[in-house]
Amino acid sequence: MRTKLNIIIFMIIAGLLASCQSVEKMMDNGNYDQLIQLAQRKLSGKKEKKEKYVRALEDGFERAKERDMRRIELLKHSDDPDDWEKIIAIAERIERRQDRLQPFLPLIDRQGYKATFEFVKTHEITAYAEGQIVARLYDEGMYALERGRSGDKPAAQDAYLSFNRILKYTDRYRDVAVLRDEARQLGIVHVVIAIENQAREWMPGYIAAALTEPFYIEDRFWTRYTFAGDEGDYDADYEALLVVTDVSVGHASIHEEEIVRKREIEDGFTYVLDAQGNVAKDSLGNDIKEPKFVKVQGVVVRTHQEKLAHIRGRIKVRDLRQNMVVDTRPIHAEARFYHVGQTHYGDARALDKDDKRYIGLLPFPSDEELILEASEALKPIFMEEVERNRYI
Repeated sequence: MRTKLNIIIFMIIAGLLASCQSVEKMMDNGNYDQLIQLAQRKLSGKKEKKEKYVRALEDGFERAKERDMRRIELLKHSDDPDDWEKIIAIAERIERRQDRLQPFLPLIDRQGYKATFEFVKTHEITAYAEGQIVARLYDEGMYALERGRSGDKPAAQDAYLSFNRILKYTDRYRDVAVLRDEARQLGIVHVVIAIENQAREWMPGYIAAALTEPFYIEDRFWTRYTFAGDEGDYDADYEALLVVTDVSVGHASIHEEEIVRKREIEDGFTYVLDAQGNVAKDSLGNDIKEPKFVKVQGVVVRTHQEKLAHIRGRIKVRDLRQNMVVDTRPIHAEARFYHVGQTHYGDARALDKDDKRYIGLLPFPSDEELILEASEALKPIFMEEVERNRYI
């Protein structure tokens, strides 16, 4: 009994020493918020509050506040809006810390010591920082907008982003909403799409027309697309040209394969004979039978049908303002007809379940049908190349 009591006393003392060391270590390492959280856990719900944790909370709170305020003072000398947003983040951290402390106030330990805490008016810091952010973003936006008015698309896009950030804080600052809309319009890149059929292969007129007819294109935030000849193509910044150079259709091919299936299956029964050659009987006098197994074989015939059409060409991107080709690359699409027909012969009992399904052959599509399908496959490939082109 005495031994157990000694162990309990030892564990309590060890815990207290560990706790003391933990508080001191956190303080020495500058882990003030962690120290505050520890002290709050130790004090929460306690009528008699230990002096150690009261003073730890008081000291940790003051040191954390001083460190944050020094950081704010350092950042206040910056002209970068991002640094002023960091100031807001620090002020919000201070406010959260103060909000968590409020339920403990007034904080008095069991010896009667009353901790003192000086709170920061974080709303004033935040309001001032937001004013600085807005003013600096406005200046940045106006500088970029002036370049955008001279035809600098990336600068106009930067201006839009600056004005748009202002609206996160206020929608009443000067004429920022109007300026943002202007920057948006100035920053849009206009691309005219053109398609040329230079393939030498003969093809019906409707096929040739299908290769070059306009198709649906979804505009992006900073990009507007028009087709050559449409209203607005005269004011384009770039031309994306799809040149079809080759259209080919392969021969229809048929390939057969035979798959042999073998299996041993139960096929009736035979009588069991005794030593005298007579049919053996069980204890009830019934004839004894045993299953008879036979080997069977069937053949699955699979017919592979295939026919391919290819369309090849190249993409040319032209900077219309400088009247020069800035990029060119090959492009290719195909349409593939593929079908597997299936039948079988031999003993059907040797086949798998799927082997027994009859799938007949299909008529091959015409050359024109495959060309049209390849044409439809080519256009989205072309647009993907245009959308990720680094010059547009």
